[in-house]
Amino acid sequence: LPQGMVYLAGNSLGPAPVKAPKVAGMTLERATGQLERAGLEVSVSKRRYDDEVAAGRVIDQVQTGMVPAGSAVELIVSRGHAPVVIPRVAGMSASEASEALQALGFTVTSEESFSNTVDRGSVIGVSPRAGDEAAYASTVTLKVSLGPERFQAPSFIGLNRTQAEAKAAEYGLQASFTDL
Repeated sequence: LPQGMVYLAGNSLGPAPVKAPKVAGMTLERATGQLERAGLEVSVSKRRYDDEVAAGRVIDQVQTGMVPAGSAVELIVSRGHAPVVIPRVAGMSASEASEALQALGFTVTSEESFSNTVDRGSVIGVSPRAGDEAAYASTVTLKVSLGPERFQAPSFIGLNRTQAEAKAAEYGLQASFTDL
């Protein structure tokens, strides 16, 4: 160096830091906009279920405060409420089953069906099936028993055994006989 010249040496500290805006609770789209306007990039580091934060919203951010300009801010984004296992409610009364399902966050509908094995007003089964996972707040349908199907039985008076068996078969019945 010529005499009288001063040479200054030092390490670069990189880009000047900027304040990372707080984006927890925002939609991912809005959070991305806020961070980009601050001169930062976005990195979704994790998506996880959260029973409190709606799907697509930011649960938390890893970097806060002052961060290097142009750096990526890692976001944790909600997948919404975790799926819920449908409980076994077969055999319960329709009202008990409905209350149990609603307590887990499900919307409940019902349909009725005849059953020779389940008492009237009791649950035969559910759709989706018990033990399956379903989205929180989704619909579960109860299949509620009307009891056995009843109908007017045909008259067998005056018929011989062969005629009675044929008539029973027409109605989907099986005849049994007792000799007196």
